[in-house]
Amino acid sequence: MIYGIEKEKVDEQGRFVLPSDWRAEELKGSREVFVIKGKGYLKMRV
Repeated sequence: MIYGIEKEKVDEQGRFVLPSDWRAEELKGSREVFVIKGKGYLKMRV
């Protein structure tokens, strides 16, 4: 694993699990993120 990059599996419906340490640190109880779609990538922001 490269620092800050994790490979995640995607289920049949296109979902993946957010890393628990990231959720605890960044979401702080919120359940919403912004998903930015670009050609060939997705970016997430809190």
